[in-house]
Amino acid sequence: MKDLRLLKKRIIKILRNLSEHFSLYFIKIDHLILIFLSLSLFISVIIFYLTLQIQKNKLVSYENSNITIHDLPVFVGIDNLDISAKSAIVLEKDSRTVVYSKNKDFRFSPASSAKIMTAIVSLENYRPDDVLEAANINIVKGSKMGLYEGERMKMIDLLYGLLLPSGNDAAFVLANNFPGGISSYVAKMNDKSKELHLYNTYFTDPSGFDDGNFTTAFDLALLTSYALNNKTFQDLVKTKMKIVYNDVGTVSHTLENLNKLLSQNGVIGVKTGYTEEAGGVLVASVVYKNRVSGFNDAFSSEDKTFIIVVLKSQDRFADTQELISKVVKNVQLLKYN
Repeated sequence: MKDLRLLKKRIIKILRNLSEHFSLYFIKIDHLILIFLSLSLFISVIIFYLTLQIQKNKLVSYENSNITIHDLPVFVGIDNLDISAKSAIVLEKDSRTVVYSKNKDFRFSPASSAKIMTAIVSLENYRPDDVLEAANINIVKGSKMGLYEGERMKMIDLLYGLLLPSGNDAAFVLANNFPGGISSYVAKMNDKSKELHLYNTYFTDPSGFDDGNFTTAFDLALLTSYALNNKTFQDLVKTKMKIVYNDVGTVSHTLENLNKLLSQNGVIGVKTGYTEEAGGVLVASVVYKNRVSGFNDAFSSEDKTFIIVVLKSQDRFADTQELISKVVKNVQLLKYN
């Protein structure tokens, strides 16, 4: 009996020791698991943060792009950049690289810069010598080239009236003569926007006068990059003054370009715009001889075209000059051989 009691005590003691041992073991396991989970969470946060930074600093990516980049535009510095525009961008045309931006994806009214799309749709759907008639022209508001009711004019001359004095009447005639009329023409503008992947752009009228139109600085720069590949468009937007005639040569219209910067500091276009809603708008194309450095070459220079867009600006011309002098002139091209 006594032996049984001793045996029972020994068994109880052994069980207690085992219990304490395993209790400590499982506590250690719990601590290790907690430490592991904490480290995993910390590493995940770091990876997520770095990914955001990479996306934030990524200049631009394109779907289905066939662009071959020979020269990479790189800033060498900007000092005291001061512009009033709520949104702006500087984009190198050939590589489509964004070298400067301010709120580039914010939506604003394009005002008459919408006429860039109007011109492209007309160039791609009419022939230059197609004669179009001005009907119901008296309903058009805003800036005009001066068409009269019933006047007939070649499409190419209407484009001068569209792009130089920013004629809303020219935009109306181009759209009104389109198969299906104005609504079909505006639909064609929006179809072209989708084709060019301008995902933050939408048009409600062919002149940009309506406040329902919207776009972004980035989209306008991409649109202009596309438009400048058309030689006729290039010639139109760099023209300072043009006299055009009706189809029989009896009526003339003297057209002056509203772009005050044209032919200054390498500016070769493109389009002005203004409404109370949009504020000052300017899309400019600048050709500048940038410094080029190769990995094994001496420094040289090469002409590059930069597209500048300013939206909702208090002084669109001053803002653009600021971007030319402090951004475009401070870009260096890193050449890949």
